[in-house]
Amino acid sequence: MKPKKRYGQNFLKHPQILSKIVNFASCQDKNVLEIGPGQGDLTVQLCKVAKKVVSVEIDESLDPFLFPIKENYPNFNLIYCDFLKLDLEPYQNYVVVGNIPYNISSPIIIKLVTSKIEDFTLLVQSEYADRICGQPGTKNNSSFTALISYYGKCKKMMNVKNINFYPVPSVDSTLIKFERSRVYTEKDEHFLLFLKTCFSQKRKFLISNINLIYNDKEKIINIFNNANITTTIRAESLSINDYINLYNLLYEHS
Repeated sequence: MKPKKRYGQNFLKHPQILSKIVNFASCQDKNVLEIGPGQGDLTVQLCKVAKKVVSVEIDESLDPFLFPIKENYPNFNLIYCDFLKLDLEPYQNYVVVGNIPYNISSPIIIKLVTSKIEDFTLLVQSEYADRICGQPGTKNNSSFTALISYYGKCKKMMNVKNINFYPVPSVDSTLIKFERSRVYTEKDEHFLLFLKTCFSQKRKFLISNINLIYNDKEKIINIFNNANITTTIRAESLSINDYINLYNLLYEHS
C-alpha cells in the first residue's frame, strides 16, 4: 500500500528503534493510547508489554495491516477517527504514544497539553522538537514553548534518522517525552492569551507587546523594575517562571 501524503504518513519500521520508543514511554502494564498506528509496527510492540492498547487511526485503508493485530492480541482496540476530534476524557489515565504527522504536530500537542493526560511520548520532526524544548535566551523559545513549559516538562529522548522511515522523509525525527506538573483549567485562558501576546512581535521589546493588552506603559515599566526585569528585554529571554511572576504582578496592578 502506498502511503498517503495528505495524512503525512511515514512509517517507522526499524525494530530496535520501535523497542526503544516503548521503553522510553514506560508503558509496561499500563493502558496506552496510540496516535496513528499506521501499519501497526509500533502497535505490536506496545501490545506485547501494555495492559491495554487503544490505537486511533484516521485511514481505514490500513485495516489489512491492523485487523490481524486484533486477532493476535486481545488487549488491542482500534478506533477509526480523526484524533483531533477524539474526546480524551475517557483516556486521562492512559499513556499516549505515537509517530505523529509533521503537518498536524502542533494541534495534536496542544490538545494533549490542555487535557488531563499525564504524559506523552511522540516522534516529531527534529527541528520542531528543538522548538518545543527551547530554552530561555534562545531563538527556539516561543509562546508554544512557554505553553508547554507551563503545564510540564518536555525533553528530547533520542534522534531518529530519516532513512528509518518509509517513505523516507526529507528531515530527521526526534522522540520527545512530556511529563505533566500542572492541569489545564478554563481559568488559564487569560494567562495563555498573555503568553501569546508577549511573543506576538518577537523583534520588539517585551514591554511593547505587553502594552498591547494593558495600555499603560508607565505602570508596566514600574512593574518591570520591581521584578528586576530590564525594559529592553525581549520575549524569548524569559523563563516560564518569569512569565508567571510577571503576570501575577501585572494582574495585581490592573
